[in-house]
Amino acid sequence: MQLATSTEYWLEILIESEVVEKDKFAQLLKEANEIAKILIASTRKVKERLNGSKSNGRRMEAASEN
Repeated sequence: MQLATSTEYWLEILIESEVVEKDKFAQLLKEANEIAKILIASTRKVKERLNGSKSNGRRMEAASEN
């Protein structure tokens, strides 16, 4: 997952700069991955709904033409 890789990178930078303690890294990474999964699922759901409404709109247009 690209987002997790980027997040992991920045968390490593924060650890190395001693902004974040190493023992908090695992929890922060877990939370970041959970947020990423939620965002991905939400995006997919919106796309599905948009595609579904486009299909329904096309069906209604075709029916009104006949």
